[in-house]
Amino acid sequence: KDLMITMDEIFLLRFVILKKIIKMKSNSDIFFSIVTPVKDGGKFIYRYLESLRSQNFKNWEAIIVDDSSKDKSFEILLSQTCNDNRFRILKNDQKKFLNTPYLARNIALDHAQGKYICFLDIDDIWLPNKLKREYEILSKQKKLNLIFSDYYRYLQK
Repeated sequence: KDLMITMDEIFLLRFVILKKIIKMKSNSDIFFSIVTPVKDGGKFIYRYLESLRSQNFKNWEAIIVDDSSKDKSFEILLSQTCNDNRFRILKNDQKKFLNTPYLARNIALDHAQGKYICFLDIDDIWLPNKLKREYEILSKQKKLNLIFSDYYRYLQK
């Protein structure tokens, strides 16, 4: 496979590594901060939320930034997460130079309190044991600065 990395991904990768290296202090004991940008993702929200709520490992927070959606994504997120304090829903109305989720991700990174950063787009889902397996690996291998996993592609017909 060819490896292509965008400028957004380079920034995010640098942030994850720097956060681990300088051992940023957080105000909590949250292990994972899950960063999710949303732009008109209303039709994926319920599946996304179920994917996170079904995680076997519970020590996480999700920072979801609505990136000027024209659908009801923001309202749906607020109503579906209001009773779960692991979710923080933010809104970005700032103008961007590029039509990519870089600004929403950066806003979420500014609010992240976890020891490690995870990225999960609104149209993606995780298997229930993903965070638990990553926690076990990171807990045993203290010198790891970065972990990644493979993915499955599901296509709807």
